[in-house]
Amino acid sequence: MKRLFAELMQTVGICGVVVITFNGKILHQNHLDDELGDQLTQPVLHQFIDTLGIIQEADIIFARRRVYVRRITVGFLLVLMLPPAPMAMVRLQIDTLIPQLEAATTAKGLKKFFSRYS
Repeated sequence: MKRLFAELMQTVGICGVVVITFNGKILHQNHLDDELGDQLTQPVLHQFIDTLGIIQEADIIFARRRVYVRRITVGFLLVLMLPPAPMAMVRLQIDTLIPQLEAATTAKGLKKFFSRYS
């Protein structure tokens, strides 16, 4: 899955990407900042996901960070970024990534074993 997000992680202002299921299990986590990775533990992310409810897409701006949330078939995709990050570029890249991501996360049986994105 790391290859899927390589281009997105190179975008200016992107700090990390997290793919989390509806029940709070982290499927993928990639951070450029170790401090950010330490703050985003599984219980914290699970509480955050619980507050989202039926949201399909959200752009949440905090004092020092920005979080873009997109609902996917297995859960949520969180993109952590700095406030001046180019949101249009992030949305475009995510729109192209979602079909590949859903195929990689929903593969079953031998397909999952032979998946090139795992």
